[in-house]
Amino acid sequence: MAHCFPDVWAPKALSYFSAIVSLILCLFIAIGNLSIVTAVIVDPLKKLRSPFSFFLVNLAVSDLVVGLFTMPVSFEVHLDEASGYIPKYKVYLLHMSYFISSTASVLSLGALSVDRFVSIRWPIEYRSRLSLRRCAVISVFIWVFSGLISLVYLQVGYINHLMVFVHLSAVITLILLAATYWQVYLAFRRQSTHLRSFENETGNEASQAERDRELSRVKTEKKVTRAFLYILGLFIACYLPAIVMIYILQFCDECSCELRHSLRDLQFLLVSANSAMNPFVCTIRLGVFRKSIAKLLKCRRVFKRKNFVVSDSQSGTCNSAISLSIESCK
Repeated sequence: MAHCFPDVWAPKALSYFSAIVSLILCLFIAIGNLSIVTAVIVDPLKKLRSPFSFFLVNLAVSDLVVGLFTMPVSFEVHLDEASGYIPKYKVYLLHMSYFISSTASVLSLGALSVDRFVSIRWPIEYRSRLSLRRCAVISVFIWVFSGLISLVYLQVGYINHLMVFVHLSAVITLILLAATYWQVYLAFRRQSTHLRSFENETGNEASQAERDRELSRVKTEKKVTRAFLYILGLFIACYLPAIVMIYILQFCDECSCELRHSLRDLQFLLVSANSAMNPFVCTIRLGVFRKSIAKLLKCRRVFKRKNFVVSDSQSGTCNSAISLSIESCK
């Protein structure tokens, strides 16, 4: 059944379905991830300058590529497919953007898992071990590697490169995530034992203050790690079925062309859908992101209201209105 791609066209209903889902995902992915990137860059609460936030922005940017480029191209390609003609350059654009952004997204999740391990294992040295410069180097490496490995697609084709993507990116990252989760679990157990020993001591005010600081830090790290585990859970829920579909596409020669086209589109949509879920996990599970985005929205409303006052005011009132709107965002 190797002749299914591209000699046999997909059913029109499947093409229209994939086009509609791509358009819906485009909206959700773009809005959600743009909110995360804006919240970290503006940082209205001054609490988001951390290695975790840096890697989260890298993840959001890779997901933004999916929302702002891959999904719109997917919408056009599937509409063209339904009409019976797809320009080759659109197919290359779709597949290259898909492989680059998906590989960067998966590797960014791996970087987030390393961040969580370092923060729990070496809490005092966390900032020095993962300085912003090192985070930047890791992020650049992720994008360079994603771009270079995606060039293999031009040589081996779409279905074969899906296997490359699965083994070099998804499976390795899954193993890394599982190993990291286990290490984080053990580190949390050690910290809990350490905190209980603090509680049993009847020390002075200094030891009590130290215990309170340690307890506050552990609670914060647990919240962030729990949010990351939700992201990990959604990643597994989207990628495991997609990986199974990719294996079927590669090895099931007896499968019908209709089934193979369905699996081709479903694995693509599942992997892409994961890009829409991460921002909502951050806003729901992490209060600092939720409050930062809420404050940004409030600032936007205030700025609009002040601009309305400015349009009907003299120069002096204009200056005071603008300064007031800026102050409200600090």
